[in-house]
Order: sequence, then structure tokens, then C-alpha cells
Amino acid sequence: MERYYEKFDPVEFTRIDDKSFVLKVYGREYEFIDSIMPTKITTIGESILHAPMKLTAVFGDKEGEWAVSKFYVYSYTEEQCVLLLTATTENIIVNITLTIEVDGFVKYDLKVINTWGFRSKEDGIPRITGLYMDVPVKNEYSSLFHFWPNAECSTIPSPEIINTGKTESATFAFKPYIWTGWDKGGLGLLLGESDKNFELADKDKCIEVTQGDCTNIRIHLLDNIPADWQGREDKWVDALNPISFVMGFQATPVKRLPTKKDDFYKRFHLCCDGSPVLFLTDETVDMCANAGVKCIILHQTWSAIQNYSFAEDEETLRCFIAKCHEKGMQVLPYFGYEFATNHPLFSEKAHEWLYKNANGNFTGGWLRRYPHRAFMACYNGGYRDELVKAILHSIDYYGFDGLYTDGTHVPWECCNEAHGCGYRDKDGNLHHTYPIFAVRDIARELYVEVHKRGGIVDTHQSSCCMMPILSFVDSYYDAENIQESLRKDLKFLNFDAFVGEFMGINMGLICNLIAYTSPEMPIESLCGISLVHNVFPRAVKNHDLAYLSKIWKIFDTYNLDNAEFIPYYDNKKITVCESEAFVSLYSGQDSDVAVVCDLEKDRNSLTLNCGNYTCVKELITGEEYKAENGIAKVPSSYGTLKIYYFE
Repeated sequence: MERYYEKFDPVEFTRIDDKSFVLKVYGREYEFIDSIMPTKITTIGESILHAPMKLTAVFGDKEGEWAVSKFYVYSYTEEQCVLLLTATTENIIVNITLTIEVDGFVKYDLKVINTWGFRSKEDGIPRITGLYMDVPVKNEYSSLFHFWPNAECSTIPSPEIINTGKTESATFAFKPYIWTGWDKGGLGLLLGESDKNFELADKDKCIEVTQGDCTNIRIHLLDNIPADWQGREDKWVDALNPISFVMGFQATPVKRLPTKKDDFYKRFHLCCDGSPVLFLTDETVDMCANAGVKCIILHQTWSAIQNYSFAEDEETLRCFIAKCHEKGMQVLPYFGYEFATNHPLFSEKAHEWLYKNANGNFTGGWLRRYPHRAFMACYNGGYRDELVKAILHSIDYYGFDGLYTDGTHVPWECCNEAHGCGYRDKDGNLHHTYPIFAVRDIARELYVEVHKRGGIVDTHQSSCCMMPILSFVDSYYDAENIQESLRKDLKFLNFDAFVGEFMGINMGLICNLIAYTSPEMPIESLCGISLVHNVFPRAVKNHDLAYLSKIWKIFDTYNLDNAEFIPYYDNKKITVCESEAFVSLYSGQDSDVAVVCDLEKDRNSLTLNCGNYTCVKELITGEEYKAENGIAKVPSSYGTLKIYYFE
């Protein structure tokens, strides 16, 4: 397998018999025993299903029993295995094309077919009246839940809705993606690119999550005889069309985490307001290098054409990148999700390449520098190739060390029929689709091409943790949409949500927290809520970089990257007496360092249970406190990070 997939493992296919097989990828196994759906799923050594996944066909007042046929291997390489599955019940056939790829995503292309010839209600021939899928997950492996999008009518993320948190019984209308799991792994379910062919009695009950002996996720596909089949005879010249559902599932984490985090958390987001030439200076290089930055991300104004490789001053940019390299720093360019009005091809290609809503209008349209507007581009259109070409040109021509993307890895909703998006219902009304597979394809291509060049891919995807796409990035940058809500109340981002969406271990990715700081929400507070989860904010301001530099130096001095991280919910060694305060531990061979965050506003001290330690030193301020009888009284401030060394 090619070296750019080094964080994955080759796909392994094992035949058990003519109706049973096992598929293996990095850290995961999918077992199919005389079934068209997984009977067992294992990730990081844990068997997570409570019972086999099940597809149920309903015929009036009874459920059908599937007879599984022999399966066939259509193709098999180290990077992909394609199998053909078939089962029958009553007068229904299901044909399934199952494709598993190197990241462990299983694409499940299901076709529901009438065997032949049913004619009328009176002929006594069974006909399907319902179809649903059950995914029963053990409770200990389904404590957390994520769904996307978080807003009801748009993929533009809502600033007031957290779409990750504790798993609870709930119902949802169609969502293209849901995930359930725990802090170390889980299972993602892709319901498809749209709700086309989902014929439901109540559209608000497409997804039902129930809790009991297990967490069961029921996905309703059909609640009636398919409309296309009703009152019709299956004729040679006028057949009953197969009903298709293109779905998928994927256990997580998707790949190996890096063994060292330096290049992933020591980053600075250089926001060049105005002309970027004013910021691409020796002073900027020295400031970042002296702070300990390992990677600089140039924000969008580096290019005179939004989302395109066209630097205002090529020589200045090349010199800046070269000087960063001399100081041991990488530089990543911004690329986003837009097609700019000052791009030479805009008039010719806009109606083909851009996202459109159901009214036929473009979406987005930020006003950009040199002034122009940039509208959202859909990768089912031809801009996909234009974007890839521009990105690779920028890496090769200017010497960038990889890629930072903004929204590129999010499948925004689209109704542009010119490039195959959108669908029309039986009344001719146009509905949007989500171009998930197109975005997955461009994500994979960029991952491969950037890694061939020795680079990295970092993405901003606020609220969208769609793992079939995020498999093909190295790190992600999350929480832009909720910055205003965080300013009002740090606890808006509840810790169940933080564990599920931002820690990244359950995904196999490194995360940086977006830090748009303000007097109401200083960097000290964001470091408090994030570092108790072993996650760093990414600075966008010089003041914030100076503060983070101090924290980085503490991590270097005490070798915390190589210490065992014990999160507050597992930490029993050094604890706090008060509620709403959290202590996580970096445990080494000879010492312990605790990260403390207090989320009680009206409190100025905490009581630490220090075990056998007698002295406590706060590493940011240098202040020391004695521990008597295993207890130390230390000062506290709402949300502010505290780091304690125990000896």
C-alpha cells in the first residue's frame, strides 16, 4: 500500500463460507455471519454491538425472514474491497453492493426489488409495507451522540445548538449523518445524500434512538408500499422500478494518532487584515519562532482571488515561507469553499459550479478584499478539479507545507440540477441533496496528493464531524459557530459535547479549539476548558500567542507530551472537593502535573486532594502551596487555567 496511507492499514478480506466473511481495516473488524448486515463490529479491541445490525422488511402484520444467498467478490485490493450481496424475503429481493475502503468506511448500496408480477391488492401476493434498519449498540459504547447538520433547514451551523453530547432517547427527521460512541471510539451511520426514496408516515420520526438494555438506533426507510409501486402491475414494458438507498457505516477511530503532538498544537493562525504583505515580514517570523510556533496558517487574504492560488506579491510570499523553514516552522495556505467573482472563469462557469438553493439562487457570497464576492462552490460541479489544481500549484510553486481548508470538507446542501444535485418529488418540487460522496472524493484526493508531497491537511469544519470525509485529514479546527454563545457562558459547551466532538481520540484525529478571544472570554478561559481535555486552543492574536507560548514551554519542561493523560472523569489520584471543578492529570514516572478548571463563578478557592504529595507549585505563576494531611487549599478563578506540579 502506498506510503501516503501510512496511518491506515490495508483492507483485509477473509471468507468464512459462501455466506459469511470478515472485513478488517486499521483497528476494526466487521463480521458478517450468514447476514447482509454486520453481526459483529469490533473497534480498538471492543465488540460494540449489543446484537447484530438488522434490516427488517414488513409485510402487513408480519416481518419477513431473509434467505441469504451466496456472496461474490467483485474486486479486492489493499485499498478497497467490493462485495455483491443478495437476500430474499416473500416477493422481495435486496441486492447490495458493499464497498469498504482503507479508512473503514463501508458504502452500502441497497436496492429493493419486486421479484415479479404483483398486480393488485386482491391477488393475495405479499407486498412490502415497511422497511427499517436497527443498529443496537452496547450502552457502554454509546454514551455520546453526534448528528449533522445541527440546524433544521440548513447546513450553515447554528450558533445556539450543540449537536454533540450525551446519548438520550430522541427522534429526528432525516439527518445525513449520525454517530454514537464513547471517548475512545464509536460507530458512524451515513443515511445518504438526501431523503429521496424515504417514504415515511411521519418525517420527524425517520431516526428513533431508544435506550434500555442497549442504545438502539432505528432508521425508518419505508412506512408504506413504495408510491411508485402502488396500484400498478409489474409489466415488461412498464416495470416497477427498484427502490435504492445509498447508505454507509464506519467504526471509529479511523486511523492512528500521531505519536508526538508538537506540530499539531503549536500553531498560530495569522489573520492578515488588509494587505498580507504587511504581515509577511521578518518580525512576524521571529515573533512566531521565539514563541515556539511550529506551524503558521495564513488566512484567506494571502490570495488576491478568494480560494485560489494567486498571491499579491509572489516574491514576498516565497521569502516568508523560506525564512519560516529556516526557523523550523511550516506554513499552510488557506483554501475554502468558494468561487470568486474576480476569477476569470466566473461568468462562464458560475451556474454550473456553484451551490444553488431551491429558488435557483447562489448561496454564500462574502465580500472579500480587492473587492469581490465569493459564492459557495459544490464539488459535484467542475470547480472540484479547478480547486485541486490550484491547491497543488500553490504547494509546488510557493513551497507551502500542506493545506488548511475552511468548509472544504463540509457537504453543504445543494439544489443545482446542472451538476446533478437536488431531486424532485412526485409533485415536481425541488429538494436539496448533500454532496457527501463528492466531498469525500476530493478530501481523499487532496489527502493523497498533499501527503505525497510530505505535507499535512488541517481543516476547519465547525459542527460537522462526518467521519467518511474527516478520515482524510490530519487535524481539525472546531467551534467557530459557537464563539458568541461561549462568550456569554463557558458552560454552553458542555463537557459531554467536548469529549464527543473536540478531544479527537474517538475519531483518530487531533483537534485545535477555535479561539476568537474577547474580554468576556480570554485565552486563559479557553485554555481552562480545553486543556482539561488535552486539547489546545489555536491563537489568532499576538497576545494569545504569548500566553500559549508559556503553556507550551511548561509542556516541554515537564515532558507532558510523553506523560500519560488521565482525564477528569477517570482521574482518581488527585481530585478536587468542590463541584463544578475539574482536574485532569499528566502522570509521569516520577511526578504528576494537574490541569484544573473551575466553572463556578462565585468561588475564589479550591481544595485539592493531593495524596502523598506535600508541596504544590502553580506552574504559570510560580506560586507554591503546602499540602497538609494530603489537602492543599489553592486560589481559583472562573474558567481560568491552573497547572499544578506536585512533589
